[in-house]
Order: sequence, then C-alpha cells, then structure tokens
Amino acid sequence: MLNLLPLYQEQNFLTENYEEKLLTNKISSKKDIGITQISEGCNSNCSFCIVKLAKGKLFSYPPAKIIGNITRDVKSGAKEIWLTSQDNASYGLDSGKRLLPELLNEILKLKGNFKVRLGMMNPENVLPITNELLEIYKNKKMKKFLHIPLQSGSNKILKLMNRNYKVDDFLFIIGKFRKEIPDLVLWTDIIVGFPGETEEDFEKTLNIVKKLNFNFINLSRYWALKGTEGAALKQIPHNITKQRIKKLMNLTKKHNNNKN
Repeated sequence: MLNLLPLYQEQNFLTENYEEKLLTNKISSKKDIGITQISEGCNSNCSFCIVKLAKGKLFSYPPAKIIGNITRDVKSGAKEIWLTSQDNASYGLDSGKRLLPELLNEILKLKGNFKVRLGMMNPENVLPITNELLEIYKNKKMKKFLHIPLQSGSNKILKLMNRNYKVDDFLFIIGKFRKEIPDLVLWTDIIVGFPGETEEDFEKTLNIVKKLNFNFINLSRYWALKGTEGAALKQIPHNITKQRIKKLMNLTKKHNNNKN
C-alpha cells in the first residue's frame, strides 16, 4: 500500500509542536468571566506530577495575543478576567526572563470595567518577583486572590517532591502579601500521604494550616502515577493516608465554619 501522507506532514505530527490556545471561538455559560491561558507546559520536575510528560516544557504565549484575547472578552461583556496556566509565575521563563509583572501591567492598562484574577503560582517562581507582584496587587483592577500551593509543611517532603522551595519561603511570601494586602483571599494545595511522610511531617503540615488559616485548601490524597519518580518510592499504606486526610479535612472544615 502506498503511503499517501507526505513526509513533512508525518514529521509535523511526530515532532514537538506548540499550540497557542488564544483568540478562538468560545462557548461559555459564564458570560461575565473571560478565561485566558497565558502559557502551556511546565518547567518544574515534581516527582508526583505527570503534567510535564503530558504537556511538555513551558511555552509562553505571545503578549500581543494574550492582550487581544482579553480585549475581545472585555468587549463581549466580561467583568472578570481569569489568567490561567500550569504556573502563572513562570510566564516568560522559556525565554530566560520573568515576564509576568510586565504582562500584568499591560493588562491592567486596558480600558474597561473589569477585574483580573491571577491563577495558581508556584512559590519558587513567586519569590523573585514578590515585591513587583505586591505593587500590582494594590491596583484596584486586581482581585485580591492568591493561589500558592504549599503541598507539604515539611522541608524533607518538599525535597522528595522535587519542589524548589522551603517552607520558610512559602511563609515569607504569605507574610508579605497579608501585610500589604489586608483583604487577601488565600488558596493553597496540599498533598497528603506522599512517600516518606511520617507523622511528624504530617503534623508540620497541620501546624501551618492552623497558623495561616487559609480561605480554601485543595486537598489531595497522594496517588502513584506511572512514569513519575514518586511511583518508584515505598508507598504509605492506604489506611494511614485516609486517617491523615480525614484529620486535615476536619481541621479545614472547622476553620471554614469559624470564618463563616
């Protein structure tokens, strides 16, 4: 049988390609919210995550197309612009530059009655631009929403997870934001039962949750994903992980009830 697919097309399918998911037709039930993705892929190598294997290395979308996408959404009636990616704070790092502050400043210059909600950012990439972000968050168009994943309150577990920050880095960022932005809404992510997590490690996580009193916690039970480094480590028994996550859920529920 003849191969009717030209060689260049075959190479196009098999080689790495980056798709800019902007300025395409949207179907949304929430007309007042415009969601704009600013990058694809990831530069991190977390031992629990398969995102990099699935989506490849970081690829930051061109600023002009991001601005164009947001402008279109605002003209269509969007009152909130949600910026999203695997890690918003890494925007521009594929070019060797930290370009998120510059991008945000350009977005905030746009005319219109809208607010910007910045999505999840990893601590190691927030740390070098903390002061710049603080000034940006004081802009009346910025929603006072901060989503930074802790994942664990133990430096030992963070190292096993290949997270490039320490607990003190996380606390430093949160401390500065809460001091400068009093009405801050704080979200985080926590993984319970990562291989190597002892009761002492888990207690450290509990203590940080008690101390920081997050507005919301995205709580996950660790699952070994094939192809990740974490899957090769000795796993914690399911019943222990279940007990720990239940304890943390009860604590967060208590905090939420007190806030309400």
